[in-house]
Amino acid sequence: MVAAFGVIVVGAVVGGWAGAMLVGEAGLSSLGGIAASAVILLFVAPPWQVEKRWLLDGLVPGGIAGLSLARMGCLWEGCDFGGLTEGPLAVVHGAGTRAWEVQVTHYELSPASAVSDPVHPFAAYLALWGLMAAVAGEWWRRRENRPGRAAMVGAIIFFAGGGAIEWLREPETVIQLADGVSAYPSLYWAGAIGAGLVWSKLDSSLVEESV
Repeated sequence: MVAAFGVIVVGAVVGGWAGAMLVGEAGLSSLGGIAASAVILLFVAPPWQVEKRWLLDGLVPGGIAGLSLARMGCLWEGCDFGGLTEGPLAVVHGAGTRAWEVQVTHYELSPASAVSDPVHPFAAYLALWGLMAAVAGEWWRRRENRPGRAAMVGAIIFFAGGGAIEWLREPETVIQLADGVSAYPSLYWAGAIGAGLVWSKLDSSLVEESV
């Protein structure tokens, strides 16, 4: 499992770099990393192979937890941030961060300002939700005697909630499918649907095995 996890991590880094290059940004793209690691995961632990499903159950919740912890770095660095808000959880980012630069460019924030205007702690929302999804997947793994389901539980919860949280991302930093329509929620919800389809495949294969 350690070797498989290492391969997925390397793939996620490469995918994150490629995703950032695709949209013309520096650093790593979290969605690029998720997409690459998901593709590699299907080769390392394909759910249609019953003997590999136990590996899937270990890798998916662990991977979601790792991604969630890494997202807290985005909160500290101000590189992945939410839209403007006056809510009680609002945070500010220092001069020179991406959040500050976007606001100077698009929201008339003074270049002399030491911090950005208050924004949603977007990365923290995703991090906390991801940790909840990872815990749910691990809880399911310890109580479910049919391998593969715990992985899908964690993935469905993570992607479904992540898609809703994505609406709080700073609008000027999103890829748009149409005017005012962000691509990111659609990508997350596609992941949830995909995990649900895999779940249905797991159930159908169990029925076939019992016949």
